[in-house]
Amino acid sequence: MATADVRGDVLRWARESAGLDVEAVAKRLKVKPDTVAAWEEAGARLPVVRLREVAQVCKRPIAALLLARPPAEPPGPADFRTVPDAERKALSPRTIVALRRARRVQRLARELASTTRLPFGPQLDRVSLSDDPNAAATTVRQALGITFDQQRSWRSASQALRRWSQAVERRGVLVVQASMAVEEIRGVSLGDVVPPVVVVSTKDPATARCFSLFHELGHVLLASPGMCDPFADESASATTTDKSSVRCTEVFCNRFAGAILVPEVDLRGIVGSRADGGSWSDERLGALADAFCVSREAMLLRLVSLGGATPDFYRRKREQWRAASRVVGPRHGPKPAQRCLRNNGAAFVALTLEAHERGAITRRDVGDYLAIQLRHMAAVENLLRGGATL
Repeated sequence: MATADVRGDVLRWARESAGLDVEAVAKRLKVKPDTVAAWEEAGARLPVVRLREVAQVCKRPIAALLLARPPAEPPGPADFRTVPDAERKALSPRTIVALRRARRVQRLARELASTTRLPFGPQLDRVSLSDDPNAAATTVRQALGITFDQQRSWRSASQALRRWSQAVERRGVLVVQASMAVEEIRGVSLGDVVPPVVVVSTKDPATARCFSLFHELGHVLLASPGMCDPFADESASATTTDKSSVRCTEVFCNRFAGAILVPEVDLRGIVGSRADGGSWSDERLGALADAFCVSREAMLLRLVSLGGATPDFYRRKREQWRAASRVVGPRHGPKPAQRCLRNNGAAFVALTLEAHERGAITRRDVGDYLAIQLRHMAAVENLLRGGATL
């Protein structure tokens, strides 16, 4: 039986970087926790079959387990979540692996752009917390090239998410989607290196993902990337003198996202003076939200920022809606080609295919980079040409 020597510190790194404890790994491998602990303490000579099982549990290639030492890991995203510490959820292994995957997409995109000499990188101006978020949003929306007439013509929130993602990616920011529990985080920005990446959760409705997309883009443009629950309480002051505070940043990014999705001039063109006050029924909020392809919560948050509703009213409605909501996913998951485009982002898929056409990478590399079997590549290319990226 073929065997291989594995260092204990490498095994520990593989487990911990997957967000797993010793007991979880032992259960998956059907061994005693003391066995896993002994491997990590002194290293082990493992059968290749067992090594493959460890790699699958830790979501690493076998080659990573044969390293001479644990590799240096980039620091995790800054935590911008505004929920109280007692309610803050630890990141699950699924979310940790999703973030790791996003980091890999970012690194591969940078390498491919360098190898092929294709232009790639952010093409939007930076912003600061001292800027007016409405003015900053107006500038960015103009750069994205989406008019309100185009926005109103979209037939669904899924189409809105697709069009917004395409517009952002045309400006050099990758948009990927990942299965992250919204109880933990709803969006992540990785903007510390080029190209910046925005990650939104597939566990959220498409309307919420649109909001998360622009909230995280706000973080990228602030040069303050991190992981967030984008619906920070609007009663928090955005004029605090502590311009580095988490809450100040979150409120800015909320207002920035709301102003991109719901421009003030277009909203006032529909509601008139009611944008300056008054109560709002669920039906009226739903109609306004549909007009802009956003959620009722995002619409109400926007009205609060414009003085059209109070923070207390927003908090009451938010709790009411969340208590009554139950997101029901599709009966069947997306097909492999659709999942490939969703999880990698259309821009990264196109960059990978372009690199292959230029001879910079092999077809096997394409399958590895995109995490898809090669027999599905024709379907991926067809979807990419047709613009159906979700």
